[in-house]
Amino acid sequence: MVWLGDSITQNWERSGPQPWADYQPIWQREYGRYRPLNLGFIGDTTSSVLWRLGHGQVQGISPQVLILLIGANNLGRPHWGAHLTVPGIEAVVDKVHQLLPHTQVLLLGVLPSKRSAWISAETLEINAALAQRYAQSTRVRFVDVGQVLLNASGQPDPQLYLEGHAAHQTVLLHPDAQGMERIAQAIAPIVDALMQPSR
Repeated sequence: MVWLGDSITQNWERSGPQPWADYQPIWQREYGRYRPLNLGFIGDTTSSVLWRLGHGQVQGISPQVLILLIGANNLGRPHWGAHLTVPGIEAVVDKVHQLLPHTQVLLLGVLPSKRSAWISAETLEINAALAQRYAQSTRVRFVDVGQVLLNASGQPDPQLYLEGHAAHQTVLLHPDAQGMERIAQAIAPIVDALMQPSR
């Protein structure tokens, strides 16, 4: 199994010292039996992931499942909206299939964040487009898992984001350990099914 993405994925490697930044026990509990590989890199956009894939990032491996979580940084500094991010994510999926023809892709929707109204709207548009694009796919499972990070008002819950633990929180972007645990548990039935030996 491989997780591929940006700093949200890379954070699986963190081990505290604060409990809300201690991702490793959750990673091991949820994925240790699958011999997981973390290929998350801070700051990566869809273009960055395409570059890494094209320069040997997955050479020599053939995972049964690849979990892809990418797109948040497209909406940040580059300011690429849905019209660029959706094709970018599709290009990453296509590249994964080209390089790993026997790998199933579990594509996660761009997670909800508190950055700007524009980013929130673009996030919804991206996820709606991806849901439609892969609704009938036999090789890609799309899951818009972001609702597990929302509070009763439908907004990102500060208690589930790293930035929410700061004294002066203005942005919410990276799920904390509890937030990632919620994501892992939400997709666990799909992951377990995809990781079953093929008959």
